Amino acid sequence: MKILIQKDDIKSKMWGNELRSMGVSVHTLRGSPINWIFFYMKELSKDKPSAIIFRYLNDYPEFYKTILRFFSEIITMLLAKLLGTKIIWICHNIDRETDVHYKYISEIRRFLIKKFARTIFVMDSLLVNSAKDQLKSSSIDFITFGTIEKKIDIELINKINQYIRSHSNNTIFGLTIGSINYKTIHFKKIPMLIESAKKNGFDLKMIVCGPIENYLNKHESIILEYMKNSENVYFINGYVNLDERLLERISFVFKSNLDLSVPLSYYSTVSARIPIIAIDGTFSAKLVSTYKIGTTITEDFSNIQAVFNNINSEKFLFDDFLLNHNWKIGAEKIRDIIKKDD
Repeated sequence: MKILIQKDDIKSKMWGNELRSMGVSVHTLRGSPINWIFFYMKELSKDKPSAIIFRYLNDYPEFYKTILRFFSEIITMLLAKLLGTKIIWICHNIDRETDVHYKYISEIRRFLIKKFARTIFVMDSLLVNSAKDQLKSSSIDFITFGTIEKKIDIELINKINQYIRSHSNNTIFGLTIGSINYKTIHFKKIPMLIESAKKNGFDLKMIVCGPIENYLNKHESIILEYMKNSENVYFINGYVNLDERLLERISFVFKSNLDLSVPLSYYSTVSARIPIIAIDGTFSAKLVSTYKIGTTITEDFSNIQAVFNNINSEKFLFDDFLLNHNWKIGAEKIRDIIKKDD
């Protein structure tokens, strides 16, 4: 059994490792997805793949690249259908792709892959019904991420811990790490979170890390100025190699996406046994509350008193979540779909 999977990232690697342990040959499309058709034909010349796994369907600012990718995908899918190679779509973002520069073309591409796909996998069982409604497909199932081993910047971790130790034991520390885009509402809400905490008598310090300065400078310059100048924010712009388990006195991670997706970073947070605070009304809040891996806060932070008073005393089900959310679950489902009907 041989499969081809898009994108040489940690997610493909982790699913691939599990699949290989089950005897499945996994080959990864590295570089641009524009090369799908060439990759498929090269692998065909060796041994026909049992399945192709598409993942992200982002497009490009350049129109010609978007068109080239469109035709590469459609020719690959047509040829795969003709030759009996199954098509699987791991749909990371149900409602839309993260990067959409040509909306009409993006919608056509998503429509076509829905029609060709043997199965569409979403990233949690809680997303299945929403996916059936929005994608108008009955071939929906779910897989999950799992924990990963992180690279660690010990020097940076020591600096952050030194910053934490420089404050009193009454100070509350929150953490927000990651990239920024239209859906990462938590970055924009950090100033309001801090000011609401202050009004309610809490000394809150937020540790904020990620390659976010350029985005904020372009779209939210006032928030960027707050991040840089507030004595209540320890701000690091750029990618960081942090393991939350090595940070001291972190009471919560503040992260809440607007779309129908699951952040991989939630798994690292849960593994570190740190509760997540998500904003009410988002799918993130539904996931956090359903699995009891954190708590939810109103968008206007009116319940911040109760949230902060209870965050360190609530019983969270971190172990249960990790037991039922791991890379093996996804790999087994991918393997079983490929074997089915063969």
